[in-house]
Amino acid sequence: DGLASFCDVRPGLSFGYRTATLPQVIGERVSKAEQLRSEVAACWRERLEEAVRLEGVQVEALDTLGRLVHEFKLKEQARKDELVQSEAVAYSQAQVFKVAKLRDELRRDTYNRTTIPALTEIKRLLSQESRRSLSERDTLTERLRQYASLGPSFERLAGEYKAVVDQLKEKRWALSQVDA
Repeated sequence: DGLASFCDVRPGLSFGYRTATLPQVIGERVSKAEQLRSEVAACWRERLEEAVRLEGVQVEALDTLGRLVHEFKLKEQARKDELVQSEAVAYSQAQVFKVAKLRDELRRDTYNRTTIPALTEIKRLLSQESRRSLSERDTLTERLRQYASLGPSFERLAGEYKAVVDQLKEKRWALSQVDA
């Protein structure tokens, strides 16, 4: 609109100027040029302000997007953690069932009609051997108590007795070698 009036060419005007004096025409044109400059400057200011405002909106949008991505990652990590936990629980339960199954198979294979009589006989023999070992232990414990009650002189006599028995064995061996 301002540029169109600046270059206004209408019939009846010579060379596009109104019938006026040259200083008036120059003054009008200068004032129109200043007006156009101020309009252009205002337009640039508005565009710059709009660009700054849009940049602020974009920064806010990027901040919001970053926050949303972070929250999504946290939610996704929580979901992954739940999946890992449920998988670990399922694996543990499967292992418990496997051990229980193996225990039951072991019991089934150990205790059946053919093995129970043999296991009973083994138990009887083990208890007899246990009783015999206990009585032997008690006998040896009593003998040790008796030896301890005889005192240190008995230990000396027992050592001498052992030496005499060893010498007797050596002499018997030597005689057997001479006779052979």
